Amino acid sequence: STAGIEERRFAGVVVRALNPPPDVALLSQDVRTASLLLRGPRRDLEVMKSSELFVVVDLSDVGQGAEEPQVTRIPLSTGLVRVGRDADSAERLPTGVILLRGEPEAVSLTLDRVKEVLLDVEVVTEGEPASGLTLKKSAVQSKVKVTGPARLLQRLSSIRTEPIRVDGLREPLRRRVALQRQVVSPDYQAIPIRTEPDSVEVQLDVVATPD
Repeated sequence: STAGIEERRFAGVVVRALNPPPDVALLSQDVRTASLLLRGPRRDLEVMKSSELFVVVDLSDVGQGAEEPQVTRIPLSTGLVRVGRDADSAERLPTGVILLRGEPEAVSLTLDRVKEVLLDVEVVTEGEPASGLTLKKSAVQSKVKVTGPARLLQRLSSIRTEPIRVDGLREPLRRRVALQRQVVSPDYQAIPIRTEPDSVEVQLDVVATPD
């Protein structure tokens, strides 16, 4: 420490990719947290907390014209580090504070083009109706428009509703149910999708179970 300048390490700093253009989808992100070694005035570093530091990758100017997903590697730098209560509103580091080293040194993002498809609605239920009865389920609107990463949508044959509990059901039930908001990618990351509409009317009927 010399003349009030020192170095401090901050572990577990959240890495966020924000503001993708309407035609670009974030398919995967290999780094979720990073360790940062910062150098700057002691008075500034003393009040910083790992929970209030973020590495923010702004995707506003990123393009994705290719048919296949593309991997973009972005080195960690001072300009990506933000400080604040949350990643969306966090501000740049105070003047004089710089990033000496980040671990890992870069974040790799897989970007895909956004696609729009029409998918069947799959009504999901949990539990069983009353004894001797069989459940018949259907959606009033059988197909909906789904928007998301092209590669993920190619793997889907239907879009699921939120689960409906039917334990002991004896009478017909009609209810508006929300549709799923995300899809799990091949590397087990939850990727948001959009549906139009975002919910559907579901009809549940119970009939006597055939002998």
